[in-house]
Amino acid sequence: MSTDSNIRFDLIARLCNNATGAELRSVCTEAGMFAIRERRKIATEEDFFSAVDKVIKGYAKFSSTPRYLTYN
Repeated sequence: MSTDSNIRFDLIARLCNNATGAELRSVCTEAGMFAIRERRKIATEEDFFSAVDKVIKGYAKFSSTPRYLTYN
């Protein structure tokens, strides 16, 4: 999958604060999937933003870390 040349990867990296390597890989994979669903061969910056919302922000909903911090 190719990417658009105008993607601001530094901005996307700032949106993925404290993300693991596996999560970053999931963001890239999901951005490619957004492009494929729209029958495009190039992933755009909007695809990456949508992927960050789905992957990184989606994990925050199901994270149990705050419960453990409160418990301990």
